[in-house]
Amino acid sequence: HGAYIREAEGAVAPALAKHMAALARDLKIEGPRIVVFNPLPWVRDEVVSVEVPEGTLRGLQDATTGQKVPSEVRATGLRFLALDIPAMGYRTYVGAKDESGDGDLASDVDSATVQNGAFCLKFDPSRGVVESLVDKRSDRQLVDKTSKYGFGQYLYERFDEENVAAFFKAYLKYLPGWAPHFGRSEMPPASEVGYSATSPRDFTLDISQGNVSIRATMTAKIDGDGAGSVSLVTTLYREQ
Repeated sequence: HGAYIREAEGAVAPALAKHMAALARDLKIEGPRIVVFNPLPWVRDEVVSVEVPEGTLRGLQDATTGQKVPSEVRATGLRFLALDIPAMGYRTYVGAKDESGDGDLASDVDSATVQNGAFCLKFDPSRGVVESLVDKRSDRQLVDKTSKYGFGQYLYERFDEENVAAFFKAYLKYLPGWAPHFGRSEMPPASEVGYSATSPRDFTLDISQGNVSIRATMTAKIDGDGAGSVSLVTTLYREQ
């Protein structure tokens, strides 16, 4: 089933790239420019990421209005905030000498919080979860603090044969011969390897802020034979 959408992309992408290149090339603007096209029938704002040669652009401005555009340089290129892109239309951006300010983005490492004009998030690095997510427009708390699970918690569960049998009994009205396809065959019995549920603790918290986005990353080691790490990455965008 995944091939359907990949084949559709393969058929559409070359033509889309060709016509977008023609649109950008035919604009009466000298020098490098970035053209953002909106195929939807309504005006929209969008965070745009573009691969550009290193050192080519540091800041952007709207080619029509001259207004500076919130932008930041990332390892993968340039990220910027395209505002008020016309329905079935486009906006063109050219280089500016510097970047715009931070706008409504703010963070505080000591209190483990990040925020923009719409949301305020507070993290609990000891559990690796989002402790609080407040919609500042309605002052509503969006995290259920009564739940035994944390918001964004990494939970690793290991099941046994009895768990699978209990699932079949609870959710299947009868057990046809192909019923095991719903689960996992040859699971060990609880007497050998019982059910367990674990979550890593003591995450490190790293907050990075640019002119377009602010990102909080919590990372912790995973104990056991398959030693590795797990991360929860949360990103807020300026004015979004």
